[in-house]
Amino acid sequence: MEAVQQNRLSNIGTIIGLIALGIAIFHFFLGPIEKSPTLEEYVAEKTISIKSAISSKLKGEEVVTRQERSIGTDEIVGYVVIILGFAAICFGVIGFLKKEEWKVSSVAVTIGASALIFKFAIAVAGAILLIVLIGTLLGGFGL
Repeated sequence: MEAVQQNRLSNIGTIIGLIALGIAIFHFFLGPIEKSPTLEEYVAEKTISIKSAISSKLKGEEVVTRQERSIGTDEIVGYVVIILGFAAICFGVIGFLKKEEWKVSSVAVTIGASALIFKFAIAVAGAILLIVLIGTLLGGFGL
């Protein structure tokens, strides 16, 4: 019981890091929570927006091009993972500075960093797959 009290900050960091990593993994396997528009819907919306902007400009009206950006559920989940992962790292580092056991504080830092790395690794893997797909398509067309 005394060892738990001595490593309180690092233990809190470990728990927060586990929650962050669990949310990141769960969100990855769950997939996007919100339905994103298809390519056709996106192009249609942009086309209508461009048409109305040109029409307004020709009539001499002021064109409003800036739209408010809304934050979706998927982005909120990503921000929560980042905040919790960073908090776990902070608790681990502060625990280490307060002379808690280095093994326990390093677990908190490692799990918090793993949550952050997992979130970014998925984005990097998606970008790499997109580049490979584009390269394959261009190679297939002989470009």
